[in-house]
Amino acid sequence: MQKPRRKPVDGGLEIAVTEMDERLRRSSAWSRPHTAVIERKHPHGWSAKAPTLPDGVLFTVTSSDPKEVQHIRGLGFIGIMVSGHHHHGITSPWRGER
Repeated sequence: MQKPRRKPVDGGLEIAVTEMDERLRRSSAWSRPHTAVIERKHPHGWSAKAPTLPDGVLFTVTSSDPKEVQHIRGLGFIGIMVSGHHHHGITSPWRGER
């Protein structure tokens, strides 16, 4: 399996999550719902966006706090996906609304 491509950007991290195999395809499906919830609920004020790529999404998470920028960059994709108390209320792409 190919890892998502990571690139530091101003204020955070950009991760290209492409659909190279089934596991990344599922990760791509989770990226978009997480962006909205991170925007609304992340306890440290992170911002997130995930515009569509031809073969996945470009998941970007940023912060205006320099300490949080280092935190975001250190966590990477999976760490960001499980960070904070933002999981309550996410719609599962496999199970429908909660």
